[in-house]
Amino acid sequence: MTIFAIGLAAGLLTAIVYVVVAGRAFMRIRSEILAGIASSGTDAPDYERQGRNFGWKAAGGVVVSTLLLALVSTAGWTWYLLPFLAIGTSVTVIVAFLLDRLSSTDGS
Repeated sequence: MTIFAIGLAAGLLTAIVYVVVAGRAFMRIRSEILAGIASSGTDAPDYERQGRNFGWKAAGGVVVSTLLLALVSTAGWTWYLLPFLAIGTSVTVIVAFLLDRLSSTDGS
């Protein structure tokens, strides 16, 4: 029961931080796009800052997800890993949002 309480608290905290950071990133990028459209007079947003080499990362994610689902179907104890993997994924996305924000304020 203790592990459930820890997982619940970590999940709730992560969810709140995730929504706040994602919302702030959305509003920042929205204002940057609107400012760019207003200054250039075009409707096309600038996609230069988007990441490259995403294909191998996405393929790796698919492979790992498939392996985890196969593992869950063979051993019952692995069901306990899935909530913590989801929380870890959310923390990783939060860190990515924060790093993006830092890199955009540095001008790089």
